Amino acid sequence: MDNSRRNFIKTTALATFGALVLPNSLFAYSETFKSDKKIRVGFIGVGLRGREHVKLLAKRNDVEIIGFADPSKIMLSECQKILKDNGKPAAKEFSNGEYDYRNLLKLNNIDAVVIATPWEWHLSQGVEAMRAKKIVGMEVSGAIMLGVCKSLRRNKSSYLYDGKRMLQKRYYGCSEYGS
Repeated sequence: MDNSRRNFIKTTALATFGALVLPNSLFAYSETFKSDKKIRVGFIGVGLRGREHVKLLAKRNDVEIIGFADPSKIMLSECQKILKDNGKPAAKEFSNGEYDYRNLLKLNNIDAVVIATPWEWHLSQGVEAMRAKKIVGMEVSGAIMLGVCKSLRRNKSSYLYDGKRMLQKRYYGCSEYGS
């Protein structure tokens, strides 16, 4: 088998696209989810990109937005307005510094988190979210070096894969959240 970087990226892209075209794929890991159940989402980072994700998910009837973690009160306020404009209840806010997202991860009523922070934070936040038993979505890679990607792939028994969850990146050009 060809283990080139190009093959790795192609395989990852195809796997990610496959997961995105199945709207119930977020529920696939657990028998307790029913197709009519809303997925409960928290956001880590609601700056310019994060806010766009909030806009998309706030339009969906099968999603409940539970919380936002971001140090910027201005961005939190704008996201609360998005929820209000879409007839959704206000979300809990975590704005006490760069590490307050950890308190969002402690919430038991969150199934998944969307990470839209600066890329340097993605791997550590994604790992912490998975350790907290959350499904993780991020728009760019958690690993920025090929060696780290290969290490994560080799070490399937690590915290990044527990038989139910695996850190996965999404690609643009695909349907935005199945809408």
